[in-house]
Amino acid sequence: MASGSKSTNYSIKPTSFYGRKPSGIHWIQAPVLIKFADDDSDLCSSGGDSSDEENITDCELFLPIPSSSSEEVDSSDENADSNDNQLLSILGRANGSAGKKEGATVVQATNKPNANGKKPAKKSQLLWKVKSLPNKQEDHKFKGNYQQKMDELLDCLGSELSYFYRIFPKELFQEIAYQTTLYSMQTNPEKPVAVKEEDIISFVACVLYMSVVKLPSTRDYWSSSIGIAHVANIMPVNRFEKLKSIIHFADNNSADKDDKLFKIRPLINKMNEQLNSIPFEENLAVDEQIIPFKGRHLIKQYNPKKPHKWGFKVFVLSGVSGFSYNFEVYCGGSDNICFENEPDLGASSNVVMRLARILPDDTNHKLYVDNWFNSIGLNVYMFKRGIQMVGTARRNRVGNCPVLSDKEMKQRGRGAFTEHVAKVAKEFFFWILRIT
Repeated sequence: MASGSKSTNYSIKPTSFYGRKPSGIHWIQAPVLIKFADDDSDLCSSGGDSSDEENITDCELFLPIPSSSSEEVDSSDENADSNDNQLLSILGRANGSAGKKEGATVVQATNKPNANGKKPAKKSQLLWKVKSLPNKQEDHKFKGNYQQKMDELLDCLGSELSYFYRIFPKELFQEIAYQTTLYSMQTNPEKPVAVKEEDIISFVACVLYMSVVKLPSTRDYWSSSIGIAHVANIMPVNRFEKLKSIIHFADNNSADKDDKLFKIRPLINKMNEQLNSIPFEENLAVDEQIIPFKGRHLIKQYNPKKPHKWGFKVFVLSGVSGFSYNFEVYCGGSDNICFENEPDLGASSNVVMRLARILPDDTNHKLYVDNWFNSIGLNVYMFKRGIQMVGTARRNRVGNCPVLSDKEMKQRGRGAFTEHVAKVAKEFFFWILRIT
């Protein structure tokens, strides 16, 4: 910013959520789908020799070994996702169900600094040891019956309207009509507005059509010159604007005011409940999406690298078909909560853990994440649940695991390419000799 110009303080800094920019993507010298040993006791060692890197074969991989070393390790990750103390506790957990349980206690996951305002130094670290493990295809085979359940569901859905009501059931419209009428009576008891279920359905139909066919203003859809009959014939413009001003999804007097989305929380919960009932695909992914918004709101985010830089951030669990099975609107640090039977893996990995609660255990779902979500603790936790993780890695989230730098990766790539060209040339030469 030039000197003398007026600075602007935003309520949410761009770096408060995303953390630091990674220096690059590094590769771990191990298969993508890692199967840990059932008994971790045979992996314990007092030293953890990792000098055998040159003798590693395709069937060998690095496994974490708990160490009692008191050497302090510098923490360069702002989200503290590579906390070795937490990972060591995960490695020692019993192999049981890690999903959501009835009566589970919700705890706030926080990483508090010490008295000096700095994060406490890590007193334990992970050592890695080369170990060969069998990699059988049947261990990765998907055990769910997605296609059968989806065929049964599609047989029940006869039209596009029935598909819409599968995600937005009529009970939801009845609740919205009730809350809208209640809000009208609370704000204007002398002249309340009686809202019915059909009114909310008609209102939503107009909004959906307006999102496809866009005009400069709302009243233009009822204009005599450029109006849209599909919208104008549903309801009068005055009725539409009245519903737009009083529509409500929750009672303001009984809602949890600590929740920044308490006004639409019943709608979000009901939609997630309906999405969770759809059969899950084998290949799933967790990523973030931006809902464009330039108005004023506490949870509005700014990311200069996105096509839509301002908007609401939503974390989504989606399938390879593009269908979303679960979503979570980001509201700040208050979202970082875990159940009592769940470990605290850090702000980013906890997002994947929360969204994956709905997945069944021991079905070998393939869950894909990028480097912002991925961590060793998340891979171990998902493995214990029977969910296989695939994702890129950051150097500061793999402990002291031997990784290949960008330069080493390029050299290895050139060597593999040269070997491949020599093999093809040799086969081509012998093929020429045979035909001559």
